[in-house]
Amino acid sequence: MTVTPTPTSTWMQRRQATIGFDRGVPAGTTVWRLLTRLDDALVSSVLAGWLQARRPPRAVARPRRYRTVIAVDGKTLRGARLADGGQTHLLSALDTSTGTVLAQVTVDTKSNEIPSFSPLLDAVENLLGSLAEVLFVADALRIAAE
Repeated sequence: MTVTPTPTSTWMQRRQATIGFDRGVPAGTTVWRLLTRLDDALVSSVLAGWLQARRPPRAVARPRRYRTVIAVDGKTLRGARLADGGQTHLLSALDTSTGTVLAQVTVDTKSNEIPSFSPLLDAVENLLGSLAEVLFVADALRIAAE
């Protein structure tokens, strides 16, 4: 039987010295077990902050008419299943100028995207520090009739 390395373990093998593994790279299953035990919201927040920090600063201040534009959209993940067999649905906020996902939240299976929109905005605000001068673009699923 041939064992095919996972993309994560292949990436780790190529960067073994850089990421601090001096006695070999853990098996793919070990990496998987580690990743499944991590707090997904915390990992997402840390990675988004790291990506924001790597973003090059703007050389010239933009005129006031230009704003940060963040696109919000929900997607159902193919092949990902919850413990009850339902599909995983995420609501994400993408910075359109960098292509970076700033935050994402899991949508409750017994709900739609509307209740998840406010926690997503809170996560973006925590990352950016403020929502001033930020324009959000979302589809019609955010509209609710009373």
